[in-house]
Order: sequence, then structure tokens, then C-alpha cells
Amino acid sequence: MNCCLNLTSFIPALLLAAFSLTVFPSHGIPHENLVTICSKTSNPSLCEKILNNDSRTVSANLPKLSLICSNLAKKQADQNLDTFYKLSKNESDPEEKKSFEHCVKYYHEIQSNIQKAYQFSQQKIFRENGPLVASKRLVLKCSQTIRINSLYIEVMNKLMILCCDISISVNQCAAANGHHSVNV
Repeated sequence: MNCCLNLTSFIPALLLAAFSLTVFPSHGIPHENLVTICSKTSNPSLCEKILNNDSRTVSANLPKLSLICSNLAKKQADQNLDTFYKLSKNESDPEEKKSFEHCVKYYHEIQSNIQKAYQFSQQKIFRENGPLVASKRLVLKCSQTIRINSLYIEVMNKLMILCCDISISVNQCAAANGHHSVNV
């Protein structure tokens, strides 16, 4: 359980990051749109805090918000991949090391999927959410491979799922509001 002791040092930083989301709110997109978008996610209140506190949403329309959310998902995937990579390198238990290595593999796939989702957003193809749905499945697979009980890992993976949920919801709203490529 050496790994669990190392993870506890991350929890204060995670809590500080979560607290910082509530300190400096901005109100870029109309509140009713925000509520609609976030109501379709796994954690509507945290979704609203994330979107309200990103300075880029101040002037964002739905297509731009789609790109912003893809970037948020990419950042979370990068952070999670980095953490799982470090855990796999530092873990002495062979079984646990293998589970972390599986998560590293899954998060490489998630990064690739999020890049595809970003490209769809750039092309204004908002109905194509397959890469984001696949990413959520990979996060769940990662969670299932981890044998230790770690609040930090659970929170990391839940944040990744939330980022995917937010992107999917924004894309659905953009598609429903007629934002689409002429090629679609």
C-alpha cells in the first residue's frame, strides 16, 4: 500500500484546485444554457462551476465552447496520464504496477479520442460524439483495473468522465441549435 501513502499527498492539491473553481466566477454563457448543458452531465453543479470559472467562456458561443471543453478534457486526460505513468513507475507490487500500466495505455487512447473530438469540433461536426463516449468507457475500464482503494484515483477518473460529459452535452446543444458544418 505504499502507493496509497503517495496518493494522499495529492489530495490537498486536488481540494485546493476544486476550491479555486468556486472563488472567481464569470458569467459568459447565458445561465439557462449553462443549466441545460450541465443538467446532462454526471455532476451538474461541478459542471456549472467549471464552465463559469473558465475565463474563455466569457464571450464563447456554442461552437467555441465546444473547443474550450475539448481542451479541458485534454488537460484532464494529460494530468491523469501523467499520474498513472508516475504511479506505474514507482509501484513495487507487480500486480498493481500492471493495473497502472493498463491505465496508462487507456489514457493514451483517451488522448487520441479527445484529439479526434477536438477536430470534429473544429469542423463543426457536433453530432459525432463517438470518441468522447469511447473515452468514458476507457476511463471505466481503468477504474476497474485498479485494485487499491484510492480517493484520489476515483476523483481523477470521475473528473475525466465529467469533462467528457460536458463536451458531449455542449456538442449536443450546438447541434440542436443548428451549429453544424455544411458537409454534415
